[in-house]
Amino acid sequence: MLALALLALQASAARADSRASAMDKAHARVEDALQFDTRTLKARGYSEDLARYFGKAPRFLPGTHEIWIRVNAGRSQRVRARFDDQGGLCFDPPLLERLGLRHDPAQPDCADAAARWPAMRLHAYPGQYRVELTLPDSAFDPARRKGAYQRGGTALLFNYELFGQRIATPQGGYDYLQATLEPGLNLANWALRNRGVLTRMNGIRRFQQQEAYAQRPIHVWKALLQVGQINGFGTQFGGLPMRGAQIGADDNQNATGELLVPIQGIARSRATLEIRQRGRVVHRSILAPGPFALSHVPGLNAGADIDVTIIEEDGQRQRFSAPAQIGAGGARPASSWSLGLGRYRNPAAVDLPGPRPASELLTAEYAHNASDALHLAHAALLSRGHRSLATVARLSLDNGAWASAGIRHADTRGHGRGLEFSVQGSANPHPNLSVSLSWLRRGRNYLDADTAFAPYEARRYLMRLRQSLGASLSWAHPRWGALSYVASRNRYHNDNAGAGLSHTLSLNRKIGRVNASLSWQTNPVAGSTVYLNLSMPLGRGTLQGSVQRTAQDTLETTASYIGAFGRDSRYTLERSGNARDRRYGASVNTRTAYAQLGAGASRTTSRTSSTYFSAAGGLAYAEGLLGTSSERIGDTYALIRVPGQSGLRIQAPGGSAITNHAGTAVIPRIAPYTRAKLRLDTRDLPRNIRLDTTQLELGLARGSVAVNRIGAMQVRQLLLDIRDAEGRPVPLGASVYNEAGRILGPIVGDGNFMLVNEDIGKRIRIGGSRPCVVSYEVPKRFDSDGAYEVAQARCR
Repeated sequence: MLALALLALQASAARADSRASAMDKAHARVEDALQFDTRTLKARGYSEDLARYFGKAPRFLPGTHEIWIRVNAGRSQRVRARFDDQGGLCFDPPLLERLGLRHDPAQPDCADAAARWPAMRLHAYPGQYRVELTLPDSAFDPARRKGAYQRGGTALLFNYELFGQRIATPQGGYDYLQATLEPGLNLANWALRNRGVLTRMNGIRRFQQQEAYAQRPIHVWKALLQVGQINGFGTQFGGLPMRGAQIGADDNQNATGELLVPIQGIARSRATLEIRQRGRVVHRSILAPGPFALSHVPGLNAGADIDVTIIEEDGQRQRFSAPAQIGAGGARPASSWSLGLGRYRNPAAVDLPGPRPASELLTAEYAHNASDALHLAHAALLSRGHRSLATVARLSLDNGAWASAGIRHADTRGHGRGLEFSVQGSANPHPNLSVSLSWLRRGRNYLDADTAFAPYEARRYLMRLRQSLGASLSWAHPRWGALSYVASRNRYHNDNAGAGLSHTLSLNRKIGRVNASLSWQTNPVAGSTVYLNLSMPLGRGTLQGSVQRTAQDTLETTASYIGAFGRDSRYTLERSGNARDRRYGASVNTRTAYAQLGAGASRTTSRTSSTYFSAAGGLAYAEGLLGTSSERIGDTYALIRVPGQSGLRIQAPGGSAITNHAGTAVIPRIAPYTRAKLRLDTRDLPRNIRLDTTQLELGLARGSVAVNRIGAMQVRQLLLDIRDAEGRPVPLGASVYNEAGRILGPIVGDGNFMLVNEDIGKRIRIGGSRPCVVSYEVPKRFDSDGAYEVAQARCR
């Protein structure tokens, strides 16, 4: 009833809306010409003073309202806006921020907007909860206009990644602890970073400095400058460790890390997977028993081989190496360039003994689109002891298929000249079928940059790839399931102990509620392994059972339950074993506003035990706010503050963030020179909390830090059921005033009136033909999940 009465009042005011629009065409000043039909309100029982309030122009009642606002005939936005005692729109900081308008701190929140912007035109449509604005260009903040990007910002950050593992067996033990630490500073689009790794293994400590550099965009050239201990730009010699300086196109520095042929295998237990490139750990994860496939590894570069290690819970290890065959996907690459000058630096934590060649070097790369389909890349690396030239051609088709061919020439002093040939391709010949191929061959005298800059004596011990073949095929059908096949073969010049053809075949199909998967893998080192897994949903989790048969004819059975608690936490309970041994294990992974955490433990009947823990995240401090993130913070990011609202989720492109105890969250990575839309998930908010806005749009230049504050107001509403001295409802439409004489609104329904926030508990009175003062009691508690509380009131 209350809502219907309010709608009736606003509908009466809406008549003035339509008249205002019509008369705006005939008069320059619609406010002077507008006539308001006060008799309509009187006929409906509303008081004369209320009619006079709406008599000059359509306007909102004083207070805060959820409205739709449209600026310069653009897209309408839903905002929470304040209106002053005269129904004027208050251009307070949250509204200015939302609309992208200039903010003058010297101006009061509800200053005369027409005086600030004389050319402004404002049309209020209270019956539709809508406002239309026409503003001059001078009203807009240049940094917020479409096509403009926010620059600058000062912030401190600290990224961390911790991993610890202990394996104990009757024959001995293994202790491993690694901490990757990265302090940094953003200042006027400069980004300073210092990334190092501290490792402790079986009591032996060592430190590896990975990066220490200063970086800044050069906007006039659309380029990025780096100085210090850096990793090279580009696709051909990308990731080359050096001390020096480099500059390159800023739109080509985000490596995809998409492997053309995925890394696949089968883990016997809950194993640890490590992928290293140039001695640096670029990926670490805990594998569940059974087959795994990894095709996306952020941070990989195409210029160096990768080393893969699988550490089982009993300490046994599987190792293999392969070239980083990184695919570019179906998208056509953009034109790019880069230039670097410096000295090669040894990326390993322990320096290899012996003399080494001169390491001063110059790198250059230029890539361009020769046509709509053909992309060419040319690169060179020059030093006194090593020279290398590379050319790659890539053909892209409209159907997403692509193929590339490349050649590299290397001339190394004391070793001779050699060539490297490579061919890659990917296609989808059928909507359900995808195929990828890769081939690489290196001559005996070909040395890559890392091998060429190694000590002379060490070259003979380093693994030197001769040929690599890889192929993958995947097929999926909604009824028959999915099939995938991966084959690979690597051969080396100086060691072919592990050479041979490796196969991995996987079949998956859903039968009723049961998901069935069958995998077969064979390789020259581990032999053949067959794995069968069945899983089905149970409660909030999944129940799994599997059987694994190894090359030694050992039969392993596993039963596990994967469950969840909350929205971001999962746990696993396992039991596995064979004829000689049984294993029991548990693990948990959770994501909080502060970090990504993981831990696990297992023990066997043969007295072998394994435990691990991991933690990763980041901290950022800017403008008096301390924000936290469960992911590594990049060079361009934002802090969002919603005071008093912890656990609030903020959806962003590529992921989400959670506010901490103070209501602050870090959006760890924002793609520079794009418009990033952030949305606040209000589903977990109490019903009586109102936010200034639930979405933001950010456009940041590289190296910028944005700080946004979103107001949060706790709304208390008290519905008064007002009766006169005789117990009758007060008249419909009678005006209600506060102590200062400001009109609060009309009586609606059957003697009802709603008090909001600061008006609750204060004296109010009713005007009209029978004026009186209202007395009522304020409830001691307001339900945070209730729309309003109800109280009886008397007017005497």
